[in-house]
Amino acid sequence: KFMESKISIYESIITLLIRLKRFEDAYEYLQRFRARSFLDILSPERIDITEGIFPERFERYRFSEQKLRETYERLGNEYDKTEARRDRRLVAALADSLQKIRQEHEKILDEIRLHHPRYAELTGITQPLSLQDVQRKVVQSGMTVLEYFVGPEAVAVWVIQSDTFYCEVLRTKRGELEKMVEQLRQPFKDVKEG
Repeated sequence: KFMESKISIYESIITLLIRLKRFEDAYEYLQRFRARSFLDILSPERIDITEGIFPERFERYRFSEQKLRETYERLGNEYDKTEARRDRRLVAALADSLQKIRQEHEKILDEIRLHHPRYAELTGITQPLSLQDVQRKVVQSGMTVLEYFVGPEAVAVWVIQSDTFYCEVLRTKRGELEKMVEQLRQPFKDVKEG
């Protein structure tokens, strides 16, 4: 399924950006991921999201996403190594390559937004709200918004206020969190069943 293939791409990118402490970029990808997931929940079978988009443009888009994911993964693999074992030249080359791939990817996204606005709207590749947009347009003075991402190895929580934000990374694995939630829910299940 189209949307299921996107989950691992987004998780990989968000996880790496969090490890790199690029929390604003991670937040942007999180919003794109949520928009796509929401679409999948609403109408997974009824909408042909590629209708009207030129096949060659769509293939360029998919190829660009694949290159982006692979480069992020390779960069993540280097960052998983200790600093002494990390290949600094490779990291610099991957970072440079990543910048070029992101520019090309954004160019393709701009083409799709321009020529296929329905596809862009349906798939969530319209520009999501940035952290600054959320601070200006959503969060009122004295208000705090919490956004979170549950990744395979950690949970990230963005604490957003009108004049500041920070991201707290909790080293709790998804499986551990699922067990904690199940333990928390168990007494309610017992009351309902009993």
